Amino acid sequence: MIICVWNLLFVYNILVPVASSGCEAGSFLHNSDSSVPTRKPRRELENEDLENGVGALKFLSYPPFAMIGYMGMNADINCSTNDPNATVTLLHQASFTTWVEKTVTPNELILTGQVFKLLSLVVSDGGRYNCKATDGTNTIRWPTYKGMLVLKPGSLPSYFELVPKKPIIVLQGKGGQITCEAEGYTVSKLTWKKTN
Repeated sequence: MIICVWNLLFVYNILVPVASSGCEAGSFLHNSDSSVPTRKPRRELENEDLENGVGALKFLSYPPFAMIGYMGMNADINCSTNDPNATVTLLHQASFTTWVEKTVTPNELILTGQVFKLLSLVVSDGGRYNCKATDGTNTIRWPTYKGMLVLKPGSLPSYFELVPKKPIIVLQGKGGQITCEAEGYTVSKLTWKKTN
């Protein structure tokens, strides 16, 4: 008689054994009509593990269902994995039909480490985004129903304050510092205007 001891984890309605004793690895489907789980083949488990980042290569943060972006501002999409040397790519689905790989360009999209930054958001930046990562052996992706970027119009801050509040005296040839403090979401550019 073989006694199997399983530690199970729910991943997208799939019971995934994360540690076992006396049994081979596999996965189980949660069946709402029965209390007895149904065994799935090992190969299917491996494919699902890679797709959802349950294998050796994983995303460090759980992919969001939706992200808020403000027109004219920047937006970060974090594709960081537990392997800093893994290659990451960003896919975009603007019209909910085909996925297109976004190209890193200095004025539109930059990549720092494994974090993408969309610059100066415009209407065409809206849609669904998907992180893809590979370490040469495994390839993982966000679930395709996540990563929706919802765009909103930029707005002026709800609060402005200059520090110091009183006028400052600056001697000719010397420097001075004035800080503009703001709270709330802002447009992407603030400009200073000198009055006489």
